[in-house]
Amino acid sequence: MKSIFIAFTALVCFASFKSDRNKNELPKTWNKDFSIKLYHGGGMLYQSTNLFLSKDSCVYNYMLQGKKDIKHFMLSDQEFEAVLKKMDSLKVGEIHAEEVMGIIHDKASSSICFHDKSASTFCIGDGASSQLKGENLDRFSAAYDYLIELSEKKKNLKKK
Repeated sequence: MKSIFIAFTALVCFASFKSDRNKNELPKTWNKDFSIKLYHGGGMLYQSTNLFLSKDSCVYNYMLQGKKDIKHFMLSDQEFEAVLKKMDSLKVGEIHAEEVMGIIHDKASSSICFHDKSASTFCIGDGASSQLKGENLDRFSAAYDYLIELSEKKKNLKKK
C-alpha cells in the first residue's frame, strides 16, 4: 500500500510539473535578485561560452582550448529592461524541449537560465538529453543570439 501511495504521489507531482512547464514567467522589471545565465559548450570541442547578467555585474567568459577571455561590463537600467522586453516578446517562458530517447555522445549543449531569488528559476536548453525543435528552437536561438550580440557589443565597447 505504501508503494502505491508513493507511486501515486510521484505521478501527481510529475503531472503538475508537466502542466506547469509552460507557465514560467519573467519579472515585470529587472530587480536586484534577478539574473540570466547563458551557457554553450561541451561536445568534442574544448570550447565554452558563459554569460552572466545581473544588476551588479555582467560577465562574458569565452574559453577556447583552455585560453579564457573574460570580460566584465555593466548594463544600464534601460538595457536591462530591453533584455526583459525581448525575452518576453520571444515568450521564453513557454519554450520547452523534448526528451531525447537513447544516448547522444559528444553533443554540445546550450542553455539559458532565468533566476529570481524571490520567485522562481527556470532553464531552457538543448543538449544530449533534451532537444529543441521547430518554433521552440527558433525562439531559443533568437534569445541566445540576442544575449550574445548584446554582450559582444558591451564587452567590445569597454576596450576602447
